[in-house]
Amino acid sequence: MTFQFTDDAPAIYDRVLVPLWFGRWAAALVDLVDPKPGEQVLDVGCATGVATRLIYDRVAPAGRVDGMDANPKMLAQAQKLSEGRPIAWIRSDVTQRADPDEGYDAILSQFGYHAFADKPVALASLTAQLAPRGRLACSIWDGHSVYTSALCKAVARIVSPDLAAQLAAPREAQGPEQLAQDFLAAGLRDVRMTRQERTIDIPDLRDFLPQHLAATPQTGLFGAADPCLRDALVAEVESHLAPYLQDGRLVYTDAVHVVMGYR
Repeated sequence: MTFQFTDDAPAIYDRVLVPLWFGRWAAALVDLVDPKPGEQVLDVGCATGVATRLIYDRVAPAGRVDGMDANPKMLAQAQKLSEGRPIAWIRSDVTQRADPDEGYDAILSQFGYHAFADKPVALASLTAQLAPRGRLACSIWDGHSVYTSALCKAVARIVSPDLAAQLAAPREAQGPEQLAQDFLAAGLRDVRMTRQERTIDIPDLRDFLPQHLAATPQTGLFGAADPCLRDALVAEVESHLAPYLQDGRLVYTDAVHVVMGYR
């Protein structure tokens, strides 16, 4: 699946969503995978490269990290942000091979698994690119948070049920038990699941929500919406989240699962 972003969406994504969500989850995922100096690592669905850069700082200078994504605008932002780091940015579908001759010591994907069009083929391809005893790790959301649940309900009622379904898809993908079974079916061994939690603190929900939507692949549809409709959407989300809000500040717990296995 290839999502389409407006020209400024990757920059907004990196400025707004990475500090709040994706940068923190990337650090937790990289800590779990634990890349070592000199290792060769592939980051699948790398987006603007937050995990890729963290990996590079661990494996350099003797190691190598490649970032793979199907979206050229995200890759362009990743390349811009990685200036000074010799990271290879690969525009490719996950089913296409990108492996070095020796195979990767580790392959990871942060929240990319739900978007793999053919999951068995994708997992088989990634497993084949691992070096012996190389490790594959995928993080997936632990269902909806109170924020994403409120957002998707409001979008479904006010904007479009189809659009809400697109926003909800990453949160409503298969659970960790099924993903672990998929890992085993791909030939991976010693498969284990780890649940990670973080406290999310949004200082100003009214300011954050439009920026969040501007950083999504559906940003064009939201941007074209009538301003009154957008205001109604923000008000609806606030209404759903009233028990969690204090002077506009939203604090809640979110969680992910990481499934990791070895070739």
